[in-house]
Amino acid sequence: MQKRLHLLILHSFLFLGYLSYGQVTYYDANPDYSTTLNPVIESADNLFPIDLNNDGTREFYFRWDDFEVFGNESWFVHFCANPVSDPSRQFMLIPGNYHNLLVSGTPINASASWASNWDPTIDDSFVNHFQGLGDRYLAFKAVISGTTYYGWVLIAFANKTLTIKEYAYTTNTAGLTAGQGGSLGLTENSIGQVVLSPNPVGNILVIDNKDKAQPLFSYQILDMGGKTISEGKSSYGEAITTDNIPCGNYLIRVDNDGITFTKKFIKL
Repeated sequence: MQKRLHLLILHSFLFLGYLSYGQVTYYDANPDYSTTLNPVIESADNLFPIDLNNDGTREFYFRWDDFEVFGNESWFVHFCANPVSDPSRQFMLIPGNYHNLLVSGTPINASASWASNWDPTIDDSFVNHFQGLGDRYLAFKAVISGTTYYGWVLIAFANKTLTIKEYAYTTNTAGLTAGQGGSLGLTENSIGQVVLSPNPVGNILVIDNKDKAQPLFSYQILDMGGKTISEGKSSYGEAITTDNIPCGNYLIRVDNDGITFTKKFIKL
C-alpha cells in the first residue's frame, strides 16, 4: 500500500513540468516530491522512478530504510540503479559507497569517475554525509541500446525528509554540467510562463504565455501512455476544443519557437 501511494503521488505530478532545451531534457517535480523516513513503516522502495528512454522501465529510483539494529536507530537513504545486475547504470561516488554530492556547474561526462554500485547511499545515521548542506546534485549515467545518457538530480535532505526537486539528462556525447537545463540555469524568458486553464478541462482549454513574443504554437494532446489523441496549431490565449476527447488524464505538449513544454490536465 505504501509503495502504491508513493507511485500514485509521483505519477500525478511527474509530467507537470517538462522542457526540452537544446539537447538537455528537463523534468520539474512540481510540486517538489518529498518522503519522510518512518521507523514504523521501516522502508519505502521504488520512490520517484526515472525512465530515461520512455519505455515504461525505470533506470533509477530512490529508496530508504529506517529501523533499529541492536537497539540503536539506523537509517539509510539510497539513489539506486535498476536492474541491480546491469553495470551500465552508474553513479559518481566517493569512498564508502556514498554519492558524490555535486554543486552547480560540476562536469558530468565521460571523463568523470563512474561506479556501478547498484544502491549507493545519499546519507545514513553513521556518517551524516549530506544533512545540512542544502540543495545538491546527484550524477547518473546509463547506456541503453547503445545510447549513453548523462544526467543529474537535484535533491535536499533534512530532518529525515528527502526532497526531490528536478532532474535533467542528455544523450550529447559531451555530457552536461550539474544544474544545466534546470530551473536555476534557465531564464524566465527562455522557459516562459505557460499557463493552462481551466484544469480540470471541460469542452475547451486555453494555453497562455504572456512572456512569449511569438504567440503561434503547435500542440499534441497525449494519453498517459504517450499515444497522440489530438494535434494542431493554436495561439496563446485562444480556445482549443476538447469536446471529442474522452474523460481522463492527458498531457498537452506545446512546441513554440524550438522550445517544448508539457503539462498534465484532467478532462471531465
